[in-house]
Amino acid sequence: MENGSLLRFDDVTVKFGEKTVLEDFTLTVRGGDQVLIFGPSGKGKSTILLLAMGMVQPDAGAVYFARCRGG
Repeated sequence: MENGSLLRFDDVTVKFGEKTVLEDFTLTVRGGDQVLIFGPSGKGKSTILLLAMGMVQPDAGAVYFARCRGG
């Protein structure tokens, strides 16, 4: 993962049954970034959060997490 990235979504697609919820979603979050997710109901906002928590796996693409270094 690129330097300073905490979380990265690369061309992520998620489907629930026949319904495509996210398609080719790409986002990189670096240390110090603030991320706001907003939009109309039913457009994938909750799915992005579930992906970030590792509770949903993408049907295509990849989600990368930075390794935490203990002190």
